[in-house]
Amino acid sequence: MKQMIIMVAMLAMLGACSNEETANVEEQIIVNEPEQPKGFEVTYQENVFALDETEYTKVPRLNEFALSLFREQRKANVQNSMVLSPLSVAFVLGMLNEGSEGQTGKEIVNTLGLDGMDHEHVNGLFKKMIDGLQKDTSGIVAALANNVTVNNKYSLKKDYSRTVNDNYKALALSLDFSSPQALQTINSWCSEQTHGLIPSIVDDLSPDVVMCLLNAIYFKGLWSHAFDEANSRPVTFFYPNGDEAELKTANQLENVEYFESEELKAIRLPFGDSSYAMTLLLPMKNNGLESMMKKITAEMIYKMQFTNYQVLINLPIFQTQTTTNLKPVLNKLGIVTAFGDNAQFTRMADIPQSLYVSKMEQKARLGIDEKGCEGAAVTIAELIITSDGEDKGGNTVQPQRIFTANHPFVYMITEKTTGAILFLGQFCGN
Repeated sequence: MKQMIIMVAMLAMLGACSNEETANVEEQIIVNEPEQPKGFEVTYQENVFALDETEYTKVPRLNEFALSLFREQRKANVQNSMVLSPLSVAFVLGMLNEGSEGQTGKEIVNTLGLDGMDHEHVNGLFKKMIDGLQKDTSGIVAALANNVTVNNKYSLKKDYSRTVNDNYKALALSLDFSSPQALQTINSWCSEQTHGLIPSIVDDLSPDVVMCLLNAIYFKGLWSHAFDEANSRPVTFFYPNGDEAELKTANQLENVEYFESEELKAIRLPFGDSSYAMTLLLPMKNNGLESMMKKITAEMIYKMQFTNYQVLINLPIFQTQTTTNLKPVLNKLGIVTAFGDNAQFTRMADIPQSLYVSKMEQKARLGIDEKGCEGAAVTIAELIITSDGEDKGGNTVQPQRIFTANHPFVYMITEKTTGAILFLGQFCGN
């Protein structure tokens, strides 16, 4: 009862509060992002993934890739809500890397932040990631699936087929790409793996396509401490251009992990047994998202000193869907030759000609409500022949904090022991 009285009082205070008090705060905490993601010290910890020390230090590099990918994609969505799964992209790039050599492979591993690792070690890392990320308990379902579908006019090389099966657990299919049934089979696989959240990934399938590489990720998590639907209410959401709107928010007073700097507030909301969590990064200023995203790095996130506080949380209830054309985004990040006639995908199919990636796209969807979060993503790469023929308990409740997500913010779903980012998105009120 005491908590409910406090919540009602604090909610009344929030109606009169504004973020304008932070308008003159100097940006001192977040340093400028380096031109290229650079390494930083990560203390090795025993983990459910069975990663060795070298592999463990590569996960933050994958998170740097995740942030770079998100930062590049959001340039076309500055004012819009969006979501993507960087890890889904990484798994498809891993399968592409296994089929590559020379400059093509070098660009892929360098962009992923896995430079210095050969095919065997890259595959070994992704194998452990796939094994460790999957979970099905009360409160959390995390599932990943890979697929290599080949035009039945061609065949995979035996070594490639064996490797992607052993390391990526990839389903291998051979289909007649000139038949509508092939399209239906691929889309049915996507729908099944994502529990219907992504019902299709391709609208048409050219008979010229040699093969499709696909990854699907599905996540469903119940908040460790669910929001009471009776406390949900509209809150004024402030847009960077000065507009306002009333949005439904979930509300609760709860003991959660909290971080605050002069530029942002962050909370970490656990799911189920706390092996996964959603981290929310809220700029202090209504229009502070751009400044934050230009400067934030994986290193900064890893070094945030979260502390348990009793926090009054106001969180918008939303659904976001995004389709991302990955070719121009990955081009900007350094993967160039894979998408042109100079691509070196010689380790994949038993054909004399060279292959290149003609299409790479992701569809992602994520939503949150009072009970939890559900999200899914499917990433596809199509290859064709080149044109030339070639712990919540035990913590003392500390002074209360307020986390009101009433202006644009960034969120991510991460795995606890490694910090690996499954989903990364921004909510802008639309």
